Amino acid sequence: MAENRQHALVFGASGLIGWGIIDQLLSNYPSQGAFAKVTALVNRPLKLQDSFWPLESAGQPELQLVDGINLADGTVESTTNLLKAKVKGIEDVTHVFYFVYKYEEEPEDEVRVVCGMLERAVGALNQLSPKLEFLVFPSGTK
Repeated sequence: MAENRQHALVFGASGLIGWGIIDQLLSNYPSQGAFAKVTALVNRPLKLQDSFWPLESAGQPELQLVDGINLADGTVESTTNLLKAKVKGIEDVTHVFYFVYKYEEEPEDEVRVVCGMLERAVGALNQLSPKLEFLVFPSGTK
């Protein structure tokens, strides 16, 4: 049997839904060994011991926690450089879970900011992650 090399990348991992996705992936959802590696991306500093994610154990995917990923500013090029510098194994990412949101008081501003963040993230992944197979992007309105 071939060794599983699937790598999940979760943007917005410290938010409610992103936290839950990391929790489930580290608990071997959807099945034991589905992912070899899980990378949690957050904007603000977060220590692993403060995350309340499952403790490291045998059979669990390897976890990489990366802070300082601010998608609200910059360009596709600067985001590409940031992810390349900070995310070990970015070239092996196969699955992306995107749960990033930034509130803006004016709806037009919010659309502009949120679309810009998604554009920078996907633009960078298109350049850095040739093995990407799947992207989850939940969307809705207020």
